[in-house]
Amino acid sequence: MPAGGVMSGTGHVAVVPSLEGDARWPSRDELRALTERMQAARPTRYGSVNVQTRVTERSTAATVVVADGRHPASRTISRDAAARFARLQDEYLAGHRSVVVDGYLGHTGSSRSTARLVVELANANIAAMQRELYVDASDFPPGTEVPPAITVIDTPSLAVPGVPGGRLVAIWPEEGITRIAGTDYFDDAKKAAVRLWGTRVEQAGGLLLHAACTVVGTADGPRAMLLLGRSGAGKSSLTFSGPPGASLAQDDFVALFPGAEVVGAEAGCIEKASLVDPVRQPAIHAAATRRDAYLENVSQVGADPAFGGRPGGPGRVVFGMQAVEHWPGGQLPPARFLLVLHPWYGVIPAVARLSVEQAAACLLLRELGGPAGHPGAAGSASTIELADQAERLRALLRSGGIQTFLVNTGRVGGPDGDDRAKPVRIEHARAILAAIAAGSVEWDFDPDFGWLTAAAVPGVDDAELLQPRRLYQRQRRPGDYRRQVRLAHAAHAAYLATFPGLDAAVTGSLRGGRQ
Repeated sequence: MPAGGVMSGTGHVAVVPSLEGDARWPSRDELRALTERMQAARPTRYGSVNVQTRVTERSTAATVVVADGRHPASRTISRDAAARFARLQDEYLAGHRSVVVDGYLGHTGSSRSTARLVVELANANIAAMQRELYVDASDFPPGTEVPPAITVIDTPSLAVPGVPGGRLVAIWPEEGITRIAGTDYFDDAKKAAVRLWGTRVEQAGGLLLHAACTVVGTADGPRAMLLLGRSGAGKSSLTFSGPPGASLAQDDFVALFPGAEVVGAEAGCIEKASLVDPVRQPAIHAAATRRDAYLENVSQVGADPAFGGRPGGPGRVVFGMQAVEHWPGGQLPPARFLLVLHPWYGVIPAVARLSVEQAAACLLLRELGGPAGHPGAAGSASTIELADQAERLRALLRSGGIQTFLVNTGRVGGPDGDDRAKPVRIEHARAILAAIAAGSVEWDFDPDFGWLTAAAVPGVDDAELLQPRRLYQRQRRPGDYRRQVRLAHAAHAAYLATFPGLDAAVTGSLRGGRQ
């Protein structure tokens, strides 16, 4: 493929204007054959392919936005420096064969976007996995091109001089382009495409949410339930084995628009290997053990992939929605419920009903104590951008009349290792989701946080999970309860204060008080 690049005011921009010569649009079967020939690929007894990567985590610290001057992104790179990177990558691609996959992100609506991934042939597995996630992925004959609105150019074997580990992820948001180098981890390419789609979603008046979507029955007919949370919060567990009668619609990213309109981002799923269990998650296990699944960094003994392992491990499985029963992505009903999932511990109840201000606060607080550890650590988003997202969410929830809830997927009464604490088990969470959909929860006002706590939930027979104060009282720890509430208030206030311009109605929404 010839070196690409166009001139646009400030210089070389990361775009490939022509894909000729050694560039190929392989079919699904050809991509499988190319992946099987990779040195890092191992066949499994299911007929699938398991690729071990050199990099085993997302390149968060290496992700930058291309901008000159002031920009809200937490990490930026100048346009001149980005142009040098673009030229370096173009020159590299001129001497290395590449493959191309095309499709769409977004099932319907004005935000539906043509998308393209260009990746060097030596890492064909990245193209193969992305093809499973693209909506309406297509095989184009030679010389046929659909102009992409989103382009990701990925050269895993190119090490960029002068940057840690040779890894760099540079984003041109206005141009809809991301260039990646030095990492062979699939999630870098996947998140790059979805991140660019999020920009188009915002331009169309919506908000991209790191949320799963399941369709539940209500008195008014089927409605979408959005399960929002950081990695490890339990989205996939509850999406694939949620309340009876619920249907999986989307597992990773959705866009929310005014009037409660929901648009799914992708046509496939990426799941942690730790969730592949025939008893606890039979649907995921069945999909992960099909021939057309792709495995990445899953431990393997002989031909047997060793699913399971620690939740935070690098093992992943990618499969298309054809592998599971699901609600059609292009026919999603309006959203009725949004649930913020987070593995809290201590005085946070198993479920609370939130105001829109509290939901916006919890959107931000879900990162508190998570892997990132501080605001703005996830990718290129800054505290300014996150505050804007919280305000946009607040407006969207109001416009659609969406009910909002906090679900604790952790423990009540203390942290892990504290034998006085009680875990919120998946069967509790399933019962909570079913009761929310049915409207059968009895709510009480909680003066400690200002939200509503459940007095009773069908299927949850432990009132101490629903109202933690009762557990502390029974254990004769009322002073500990009051202290933990004060600590939670202080931690929430300090964290929310780091978001510039955040509305006081949001920052003060969890302080509690009497009605």
